[in-house]
Amino acid sequence: MKKKMLTVVLALVITFATVFGVSTPAFAYSKAATISSATDSTGASVTATFTLDQRVDLDMVGKFWEVTKEQQTTIQAYYGYNELATSVYANGTLDLTGSGASAENPVTLTFSMADEYGEGYGVKAGCKWLYVFQQFTDGTYKVLQAQSTANGTATAQFTNAVASKILIVELDLAREGLYTDEDMAALGISALSVVAEVGGVSSATDATGASLNVTVAPLSDDMKRIAETQAYDLFQYKGAFAAADVNLEGSNVSADNPITVTFSIAGVNAGDEIVVLHKKSDGSWEKLTGTAGSGTVTATFTSFSPVLFVRTSAAPATSAPTTSAPQKDKVPNTGDANMTVFWMMIAVCSGVGMVCLYKRKKSTVK
Repeated sequence: MKKKMLTVVLALVITFATVFGVSTPAFAYSKAATISSATDSTGASVTATFTLDQRVDLDMVGKFWEVTKEQQTTIQAYYGYNELATSVYANGTLDLTGSGASAENPVTLTFSMADEYGEGYGVKAGCKWLYVFQQFTDGTYKVLQAQSTANGTATAQFTNAVASKILIVELDLAREGLYTDEDMAALGISALSVVAEVGGVSSATDATGASLNVTVAPLSDDMKRIAETQAYDLFQYKGAFAAADVNLEGSNVSADNPITVTFSIAGVNAGDEIVVLHKKSDGSWEKLTGTAGSGTVTATFTSFSPVLFVRTSAAPATSAPTTSAPQKDKVPNTGDANMTVFWMMIAVCSGVGMVCLYKRKKSTVK
C-alpha cells in the first residue's frame, strides 16, 4: 500500500515538474546500488563503476516520459489501462570508459540494489516493464530494456564505453481507479489469491475445424487486478474463479477466422453458467458466452489476450435416487412378530390338549 502511494506521489511530482518546468528532487527506492557483475560478449569481466545519487533528477525522469511513448503505448495496450506511473529504483553516474563496450561487444551489467524503505518496495524479480534510461554528455538519450531475475536486481546491455547518467526505472500502473484488496473485500469480489490458473487447452479449432496450437499462461497480479476491476465496473460481475493469458501459435485469429477453444479448468461442472471476459487488442473488454462441461469451458474468440472466467450460476445439485437392495428374508415388523407368537401359543395349547386327551382315553381303556 505504501509503495502504491509513493508511486502515485512521485508521478504527481513528475507531472508538476514537467508541466511547470520545475526541477524538484525526489528519492529513489534504493538506498544503495552496486554493480555485482560486468562482462563483455565473451563472458570476460570488464571494468565498470556506478555512483548512486539518492536524489533523482526529475528533469531526466520527465525526458524518460517523453521518449518512451512507444513503450507506454505497448503497456497500455497490454493492460487495457492508460494510467501509468514511474518507479525509480536507482539514479546515478555509470562509468564504462574502460570496459571496451561497443555495438559489436556489448557489456552486460547486473546491478544489485538495497531497498530504501526495507519493506519490499524495490524492484521485483520478473517485473515486465523495467528499463535503464541513459543520458550522455551531449544531451542525447537511450532507452535500454532491462530484466530482473531476482528481487533487487536489474540486468541490461550497454554499447557505449563512456561515462553517462542513468536511471533504473520501471513503468508501472498508477493505482487510482484500481480496486485494492480492501476494496474488493468490501464489494464481495473474489480475492486475487483465489483466481486460479487455467489448467491448459484440451482442444482448439478454427472455422474449418482444423486443429490449432493454443497455449495459456498465468496472468500477473496487476492484470488480474485490472480484470477484476473491469469485470465489476463494466459488467457488475464479481465471481471470477480463473484467469489466463491466451496465445495462438502459427496462425491468425480474426473476425473472419474465429477460433473455438476448450479450456481445462478444475471445479467447473456441466450446467454451470459461465461468462468469459476478454481483453481485446484495442484494450477494451468484451463479454463472451462460455459453455461449461465437466472440468472444461469452451468459448469462441476473434482475438487473443487475457481472459477472466466468471461463474454467474452454478449447476443445480442433483441427488441420486435411493434404491433398496432386494431382501430374500423379510424381517417381520412388530405386528408380524405378535401374530407369530399368538399362533405359536395356539399350537402349544393344541398340543397340550391332545396329550391330555390321549392320556384320558388311555386311562378309560384300562
